[in-house]
Amino acid sequence: MVDLLSGLVRTSNSRFALHQVQSNFRALISDDDVVISNFDFLSHEGFYRGPASRKPPVELGLRISGSAFAGQVAQLLGAQAVPRSRSKIESAPPVSNRSDLVVALDGCPATDVSGRARLVAEAVRTVGADRVLEELVDAGVSGDVLQIAAALVVRGGLAAPDDRVRKWSLWLVDELWSSKRFPEAWLLRRAVPWSALPLSMATAAALSGTAGVAQAVESAALELSESASASAALIAFSSAQLLAWPVEQDQGVPSAVAYQLREVLAYLADTGVAPCWKQLAAVLAEESAEADSPGVLKVVRRWAALRKRETERVKAWEHLSAAFSQAEAMTFNFESGLKTHGHLFHHNGFFGGLRTAIESRDAKEVARWAGRPELGDLPDLVDTTTKEVAGMLRNSNIVADKRRVYINRLETLREAAQQLVILTAQQADPGSERQHDVVRPLVAEVTKLWPELHVELADQRAPERHLTEYALSAIREIAEWGRA
Repeated sequence: MVDLLSGLVRTSNSRFALHQVQSNFRALISDDDVVISNFDFLSHEGFYRGPASRKPPVELGLRISGSAFAGQVAQLLGAQAVPRSRSKIESAPPVSNRSDLVVALDGCPATDVSGRARLVAEAVRTVGADRVLEELVDAGVSGDVLQIAAALVVRGGLAAPDDRVRKWSLWLVDELWSSKRFPEAWLLRRAVPWSALPLSMATAAALSGTAGVAQAVESAALELSESASASAALIAFSSAQLLAWPVEQDQGVPSAVAYQLREVLAYLADTGVAPCWKQLAAVLAEESAEADSPGVLKVVRRWAALRKRETERVKAWEHLSAAFSQAEAMTFNFESGLKTHGHLFHHNGFFGGLRTAIESRDAKEVARWAGRPELGDLPDLVDTTTKEVAGMLRNSNIVADKRRVYINRLETLREAAQQLVILTAQQADPGSERQHDVVRPLVAEVTKLWPELHVELADQRAPERHLTEYALSAIREIAEWGRA
């Protein structure tokens, strides 16, 4: 069996290795499948006995498919292969219209972009671009593969384009643009003047999140202001730049960029766009620059995180209270345990002071208690206390099983207190509260307009609609926070 598996490892393109261990294994063969595992297939009843709280045993197995391998394993184990009776349909040769290229693409991982590109390029070189594109379209392959094939058709043909180059260059521009791959769409659009995508709009989208975006949006607004659909898309895009400047950057939108974007929004608010777009443009054009740093989206995300931590703090208090109650409720039927427990949980005892802090929700007192050095070694604390209060008893030791359960409960209590201390330390600073007060009215306006903006989105033409979809997606978190 080891030799057979080793042979599979050597001949397979899959990245797995064989690790040999001393173990009793079983093999289950069904048709062309072999399952190799420690699991005892014959002794299993089909269900598990025992209490519901008990987890069923877990076994790791290996399933290998292939008629040749299954036959070798059966022969190795001395089992006689039982031929299957096949219907006429099963025994008929498979019929498939899938080309060799499509089959090869199916076997190439979607993450291997260069590998898929090589397959398409080789097919184009062998049978021609038209034939490859026809096969790919008929097979319904993914857009990334079609983009590669279309790029190979367009490449070198834009200087003197024929109908084929025009067709696929238009398709490729639209495909890149609808996929929100704006820089690539802009680069190709510059070489494809017959495209319906406005070049000024493509330039603005390609410069998203950069210092040049404001000037590009201004140029697009001046050129396209006669189109209500284009003006609405530019309002959405400019709003997203102001509200959701790329969050991976440390600072918010640069002041010069923000000022120019507000000037553009004020201009677009007077064009023939729908009332919801007018209102959004007007609100942002008049908004104070104080909201620009660190940016509305950053502030919303910080407060969402603080709100989540506040919920976690409430749960942490509940968990601490439950852990204390469980530890305090521990019972003993021998004097050493009773004396130790009574001493530790007395109102003046080591754990007794924690009771008052929990009842009064005094986080500072919990933090002080959680910092006591005795918590570093709870078994020693319990044993030392037992010697102090029960050392004169004939049996001054706590029974081992009972002591282990007791210490486990005390450790749970300690961990609950420490978790509360961590969560309590993560409070909002006054600066964050001020930022939240500044952006709150703006968030409310975006949230109020959100449904209307999506209704208007459906009336936009394709090029403008894709830019608006991108912009609304960028500020979705703001609207969701406002609704919450």
